[in-house]
Amino acid sequence: MSQDESGHELGQLALALHAINAALVKIPSFLFFFLAFDPALWFVQVESTFVTGLVSNEETRLQHVLQHLDQRHLELMAWRIKHPDPAHPYTTFKQEFLDKTTKPKSAGLRECLSCHLGDQSPSELLSFMERMWPDTRADSESEAFQELFVMKLPCSIQERISQSGGALRDKALKANGEMVRIQQAQVDAATRLAPIFLTPKPSSPPFNKDSLYNLAQKKAKGIRQSGGGYLQENGQILCWYHARYDKQARQCRKYCARYSSKFQDKSSSSALGNEISARQ
Repeated sequence: MSQDESGHELGQLALALHAINAALVKIPSFLFFFLAFDPALWFVQVESTFVTGLVSNEETRLQHVLQHLDQRHLELMAWRIKHPDPAHPYTTFKQEFLDKTTKPKSAGLRECLSCHLGDQSPSELLSFMERMWPDTRADSESEAFQELFVMKLPCSIQERISQSGGALRDKALKANGEMVRIQQAQVDAATRLAPIFLTPKPSSPPFNKDSLYNLAQKKAKGIRQSGGGYLQENGQILCWYHARYDKQARQCRKYCARYSSKFQDKSSSSALGNEISARQ
C-alpha cells in the first residue's frame, strides 16, 4: 500500500470517527436552563459537550442546537435559521439568541427584589440572586446586596447572620446550619407533643333512636311546634284545644293527632253559621 493510499484511509477513518462522535453527542435539556432564567449557562454546557464529543464544525454545532430548541424560540430565531452566517453559523446564531433572550438589568433587579426563600436553602437563594443581580459578581458583594439577601432570611436568624463576619457565601452557609437547627428543634417539639394530641379520647355513647327521642323530649316538651301544635311525651302533636282540654275539646285542627271527621262536620257547621250571620 502506497503512502498516499494510507493517508487517504486515515483521513476517511478520521471523518468516520468525527461523524460517530457528532451523532453520539447528547445536548442537555434547554427548557430547564431557560426556566432558570439563564440561557447563557445552557450554551456553556452545550459547548462543554461539543468539546468532549470532539465536535468542532460550526455547522454541526448549529444543527445540534436547533434540534433542542422549542417551537417558540425557533420562531424567534426564524430569520437567522433561514439565513445562517456562512463563516460562523453557530457563533452568530448563539450571540443573536442570547441578545434576544437575556433579560434586561431592570428585570433581573425585580427578580432579586421579589424572590423569597421558600423551600430553598439560603445558599440556593444566594446563587439565584447572584445570577439575577444586574451587575457583576463583585458588585453583588456590595453592602446593598448583602442587606437584601439577609432580609430574605427568617427573622429569627437575620440579626445573627448580619453580625457574623466573613464573605457573603460563608454567611449563607452559616444560615444553612441555622435553618437546619431550627427545623430540628421544631421536629423535636412535635415529637414531644405528639403523645398528648394523639391520645384517643373516650368514645361517645353509641347513637340510638331512644336517646335521640329523649333528648328531643327534654328540649321540646311544652314548647309549641313550628306547625302550631304541641309535642307530647308519647310523640304525638296535638292542637291547642286537645292540649288544653284533652277529651273535652270541641274543636280541632287537621294537623292534630286526634283530628277526626266529627271535628270536620263541626267546623263546617260553624263556618256555615258564621256565613248566615254575616248575611243577616
